Amino acid sequence: MEEEANSRNILLVDEEVFSTEGYKLLLKKDGFKVMVVNNGLSALKMLTSQDFDLVIVNLLTTDGQIQNFIDKLKYKNLMEKVIVLTDSSRIQHSNYHQMVKHFGMDDVLQKPFSLELLLQKVHNKFKG
Repeated sequence: MEEEANSRNILLVDEEVFSTEGYKLLLKKDGFKVMVVNNGLSALKMLTSQDFDLVIVNLLTTDGQIQNFIDKLKYKNLMEKVIVLTDSSRIQHSNYHQMVKHFGMDDVLQKPFSLELLLQKVHNKFKG
């Protein structure tokens, strides 16, 4: 699997710095290149200036820039390569899922989740 990962760039967008560092270490250990940002403006700048093969995002981190962020994902043809993170303590789960589906995404990981599940979902995105 590491051969598959070597050329894959992942953008990770979440405001929880401690968690993102753990995700980043796991993904890097598996051979992925990972860029972490903790707010929506930085995420938009990264999507504009670099190419990514996968985006892992907590949409609540996009600082009210959800539509701009989604538009940039569409422009970059990344809608099929998005894993959405959700924190059930911050928003009602069903509302978040409706919002995610409204934007055309369906791969959601609800926190807390196992690192193995994250890694499995990442690899599944590259199989399809």
